[in-house]
Amino acid sequence: TVSAAVKPKSPHIVLLLVDDLGYHNTALTNPTVNSPNIVELLATSGRQLLRHYSYKVCSPSRSSLLSGRMPIHVNELNAPYVNSSLGGVDTRMTLLPEKLKEAGYNTAAFGKWHLGARQVANLPSQRGFDYHFGFLGGGEDHNTQHSYEAFDSIDLWGGSNDSPNKERNGTNSCLLYGGDAVDHINNRVDPSQPQFMYLALQNCHAAYVAPEIYKDKNITDYPKNNNNFDRQAMEAMMTCADEVVLNVTTALKERGMWDDTLIVFSSDNGGPQYWAANNYPFRGGKGNDFEGGVRVISFIAGGKNVLDPSLVNKPVK
Repeated sequence: TVSAAVKPKSPHIVLLLVDDLGYHNTALTNPTVNSPNIVELLATSGRQLLRHYSYKVCSPSRSSLLSGRMPIHVNELNAPYVNSSLGGVDTRMTLLPEKLKEAGYNTAAFGKWHLGARQVANLPSQRGFDYHFGFLGGGEDHNTQHSYEAFDSIDLWGGSNDSPNKERNGTNSCLLYGGDAVDHINNRVDPSQPQFMYLALQNCHAAYVAPEIYKDKNITDYPKNNNNFDRQAMEAMMTCADEVVLNVTTALKERGMWDDTLIVFSSDNGGPQYWAANNYPFRGGKGNDFEGGVRVISFIAGGKNVLDPSLVNKPVK
């Protein structure tokens, strides 16, 4: 049953960032990758951004996205957060959630941070987020949340003050962070207040790990007998991320929030073609300046009060 919701003064915003997604690693460009939910979302409620560019690696891309500044002006280092005075966003710069809070938004972040954590002032709770659940570094074990960047300890933090959440580890990261985002929509938000949710999944960052159920759902464009297990697992990770998109949009609809919601979907950079990502038809991938490293899959989608229905399924070229 869809709940009745009071219309917010401003639209809800969901910024959904996928990690290291290759241009040819969703069904939007490669029908052999099992990701039907983003295809349906785009067809019924969205517009694809065909010339969307990012930076070539993780932290600078995220720093640019949340600060509104070019990477050369904010951060071009992909440094780990432990024992490093480098990387991240200068605390004198204002981030998007801080400005949205001034506009009356409730703000929440889930998943990967990688915007600096060497001091308390760098943490999500100090950069404009009312709620945060995720990890602070550039990568962690998908299933245990252990991180080599955090002295091989569990990198998992949350709440309104970024306190340790180590007792919540042990679940595949896509399901862990995607599930908390859904729980946030169901139990923590007031639909009459505009919401900003930054959901930064670790999928499809190496090492390539996915629950077996998503491997069973996926039909890879590489023959299963060629022993390209990384490729099979990476595509299964995209299938899991695709299901998170479905779960988030379903939760928004059940809370009566969908008609006033804008979703922005993007990758932080191109996929690492030196592992298992596929950036066809572009040259190169993560870490370089060729199109495969910086031209990424992206689209916007939303409810009828946010996106003109006459523009749905018409790509922005």
